[in-house]
Amino acid sequence: MGRGGAVRNRKPASTDSEPIAARMRIPNKRNRADRIMDELLLNSNLRRADDVSNGLIRAAQPILREKPTTPFIVLPEEARFTPLIKKSRFALDIGGTLVKLVYSTVCERIENSNEPEVLLNFKKFTSIEACLEFIKDNWHDRVSDDVIHCTGGGSYKYAEMMHNFLGVQVQRTDEMKSLIFGCDFLLRNNEDESFTYHHEAIGIERYQYKPIAADSIYPFLLVNIGTGISVLKVDSPSKFQRVGGSSMGGGAFIGLGNLLTQAQSNF
Repeated sequence: MGRGGAVRNRKPASTDSEPIAARMRIPNKRNRADRIMDELLLNSNLRRADDVSNGLIRAAQPILREKPTTPFIVLPEEARFTPLIKKSRFALDIGGTLVKLVYSTVCERIENSNEPEVLLNFKKFTSIEACLEFIKDNWHDRVSDDVIHCTGGGSYKYAEMMHNFLGVQVQRTDEMKSLIFGCDFLLRNNEDESFTYHHEAIGIERYQYKPIAADSIYPFLLVNIGTGISVLKVDSPSKFQRVGGSSMGGGAFIGLGNLLTQAQSNF
């Protein structure tokens, strides 16, 4: 997103670079679904690291990783994000169908190779086991005092598993507040976060990106589509109310897919 405008003409990169352990846990049908969902993420203007032509020259930092092949955004140059240069962070939303992961990495700044920049990377999994394998392989600097923040029903169900497997503290976070704070942050800090949809246009041109002024963000409706659907009216980061919703969400879609086709739950 943001600086990656050229991504609109790019095809999603292969997911073959994922850790072997993670790939072994996910059947081919899941990989096919992952590619479809990656396409949706890219259509949301989240750019992929492999759309950047320059390779990574690793800096002398505790976190030494190449750019990911997942969608990412570049964090603003603000003091509050400086600690992420030396210490990575991971957070999860564990829903009924997917596990969504956001994590930080440090890479070379394109405009000035002498300065690092912090990326927030987005990745999803169809099993908690594959997700934890990925985190274990990529969170190299974790210690027992580190905290992984989690939302969703799975944050309760898998709390002990995450603690034992990763050796870090698990902190459950309010999901609705996280959604609102996340929307507020992206709308204020990420270029091309908001768009209008034009039905008469073709392809990616249907998405017409236009920033929203910081003083006109509120109020807005937040529609959260997961296993079910929730609609929130948000007046400020601390004032919101649920105004609607439906049980006919992603869970119903997968259920219908299973009934109408020969596909299994991970199609």
